[in-house]
Amino acid sequence: MSVDTHWDINIRTLTDAGVKLPDEYREIQRRMTIVLDGPKQYRAKLVAAIGNPGSDVSDEELSELRAMAIAEADNGYGIADEVTRAGYAKLKEIYAGIADDVWSKLAAEFNTIAVQFADAVNTVDPSLGMADVFTMSKKAQEAWTNGNSLAHELSALVPALHTAAQLAGSPVGSRSGLLRYLVDHEGFYGEDVVPLGFDWLALIKLGLPIRAVTNLEDAKPWTEREPEPAPAKPVYVDPFTRDLMDGWDYLGTEANPLA
Repeated sequence: MSVDTHWDINIRTLTDAGVKLPDEYREIQRRMTIVLDGPKQYRAKLVAAIGNPGSDVSDEELSELRAMAIAEADNGYGIADEVTRAGYAKLKEIYAGIADDVWSKLAAEFNTIAVQFADAVNTVDPSLGMADVFTMSKKAQEAWTNGNSLAHELSALVPALHTAAQLAGSPVGSRSGLLRYLVDHEGFYGEDVVPLGFDWLALIKLGLPIRAVTNLEDAKPWTEREPEPAPAKPVYVDPFTRDLMDGWDYLGTEANPLA
C-alpha cells in the first residue's frame, strides 16, 4: 500500500491549527481507514467457522470465507494500492476547492492576534525582564504577560500558514519565504527584514506592521536595493601614438604606466 505520508502530515498540521475539513473529505478518510486499516473480518469469520463445528455454515460458504480471507491476507491482490491512489486523488481534489479559504481564515486569525500583540507592545516592551516589570502598574504587567503569550500564538500559526500557502499553490518556498506574506513590507528591503525571521517584536521595532495578506495573490516580493553604479574607468593616452586607450587616465589624474 502506498500512503502519501507527506500529504497526511500537511493535513494534520492544518487540523491541529483548527482547520475544519469538509464532510466529504472526512468521509473518504473514514472509508479508506476501513478498507486499508480495518480488521480482517473474513479471517476471523473463517477461524470461527472452523472452530465451531455446530455452526450452520455450508461447504460453499466455507469456501467463500476461505477465498475472502486469502484476499485479505494478500492485500486484496493490489486493490489496496488502487484504493489508496484513488482515495488520495479525491482528497486532494476536494482540498483544492477550499485551499484559498483555508489560507484566508488562518490569515484572519493571525491578524487578530497581531493587532492584540501590537497593542500590548505599545504599552510595554515584552522583552523586558520580570524584575523590571515587577515595579510597573498592573496594566503594564498584564500587557507584558499578554505580549509574550501573543508572540507565541503568532509563532504557533506559522507552520499551518506555511502549509496552507504551499497547498494553495503559492510560490512560498521555504518557511522563511512565508515572512513576506505576514508583514506589510512596502518600502522595506528584504535583506533588512528576512534576517529577523519571525521575531515579531524586532519586526515591529523596525517599523513593519504585522499583517498577513488575506488573499495569497496580494503577497508582494521583497523590495531590492538598486546596485551601486560601477566607478568610471580611467582613460590613458598612449605616450607614443597619443591615442586614447581604455583604462588609461586621459586627464592625467593617475600615473601613466607607460610615461
